[in-house]
Amino acid sequence: MHQYQDHTLIQEHIANWKASGLTQVAYCQQHAIKPHIFSYYKKKFSAAPAAAKKDKLMPDKLMPVKLIPEGVATLSTSPVVPLIKISHANGFSLEISLNSEMSSLKPVLELVGSIAC
Repeated sequence: MHQYQDHTLIQEHIANWKASGLTQVAYCQQHAIKPHIFSYYKKKFSAAPAAAKKDKLMPDKLMPVKLIPEGVATLSTSPVVPLIKISHANGFSLEISLNSEMSSLKPVLELVGSIAC
């Protein structure tokens, strides 16, 4: 078996290198390892946990959906709430419910006013 085919040995080398404080090249020279192969396996083994983490965040399976029984109010059947609508010359518009906290309106208007057309 070639020394690079034993993944456990390579992983031990990676752990030993991290603990050694040496550069990769210096560690590889001391242990007769080709630096590009060491670098390849270091990247390969560090990418595996990242891929597993990504799979946990974005699983490739169906997600549960909560169904709302008929007769329960939804956005489309909610009572009409009066709005303030601001349309900007560059095409965006902002709708603010009159039930909103009006103290937050001033910073929003200042931001909208600072946007150039």
